[in-house]
Amino acid sequence: MLRRYFLLCILGIAASAAPVCDISGVKAGSGLSASVASGSLEVTWDGDAGQEGQLRLDIDKGTPIVRSLALRRKTGKWAVLVRNARPLYTIAQGKRRMSNQQMEPLVGLGVKITDEIKNKFKWDAFWDAPLDVPGTGNGNSTNPPPDLPRSESELFRGAVSYHVES
Repeated sequence: MLRRYFLLCILGIAASAAPVCDISGVKAGSGLSASVASGSLEVTWDGDAGQEGQLRLDIDKGTPIVRSLALRRKTGKWAVLVRNARPLYTIAQGKRRMSNQQMEPLVGLGVKITDEIKNKFKWDAFWDAPLDVPGTGNGNSTNPPPDLPRSESELFRGAVSYHVES
């Protein structure tokens, strides 16, 4: 019973330990240094005209976090610009289309508009607006592609999630 309790305590301590940051392969350069303190990575560098910068990075519940980004004059107090910033990345993906304006010259030259032609030239459309979906209040296309209306099912929206351990 005592062994089991001891093992659970060790596992609990290991699970709550600060994230691992191995900087053994990092070599300090002139005006640039890195260190690990309390599980956080701290990078300092020389800036312009006697200024210095400091960046502290950490991991919080599997998410990378900027604990602080600060600047100071070499002899002054740190001015924190950012504290506890979490990265937030979102993506939106829609279907690209060739516009009517792009098709007109090709039709005038006698080119048959096929799916192959559409796929080849759809990336040249400047005002394609693949995220414009009727009824969502964001439509502003003045030169709509021929295969409309768009539908929400054509879109993919997502956010990045993290599971960082070291």
